Amino acid sequence: MENKLNKTKVIFVIGRSASGKSTVSRLLSDELSKKNKCLLVDADDLGKYNIKPLPGVFTFEARLERNKFMLKIIDWLSKQAEIIIVAGIGQPKEIRDMWKDKFKESTLIYLKSNIDTCEKRDFKGIYKLKHNVIGKDLPFIEPLESNIVVNVDKIDAIEACKQVLKKYNELNNK
Repeated sequence: MENKLNKTKVIFVIGRSASGKSTVSRLLSDELSKKNKCLLVDADDLGKYNIKPLPGVFTFEARLERNKFMLKIIDWLSKQAEIIIVAGIGQPKEIRDMWKDKFKESTLIYLKSNIDTCEKRDFKGIYKLKHNVIGKDLPFIEPLESNIVVNVDKIDAIEACKQVLKKYNELNNK
């Protein structure tokens, strides 16, 4: 029996808090679902429903532990969909390397934005926190190994999704 994991495509949408990961991922999922069975895993939802381990802990070790958990979720869902979209900050680089090693058919999409733009868009109040904010007091390491980069500083989520889709289709129709 062929392993479905080898056929499932995983799309990781990453970026700073308030860069639009959740919104763009939902729009992308809606578009890709028109032709493929697509599932969305949003790290915000995992936190909201208290599903992910070590909530509120942002040490390197805690983030690695959450990543192991995320890999299990994606592995499980890969048997149920052709495309899985994962929306999350994607830090640190070691985690992104684990994603690439585990899921050969993966695409890393980076929604690039500066911290000023993110602070203006921050409806969750993340940047008002004094501690444990990636990009503020915790390092944000720009993902230079991304397959697709879309600068979202001056565009809305709909335009960002259009750019992502265009680049994703170009990448997958080679």
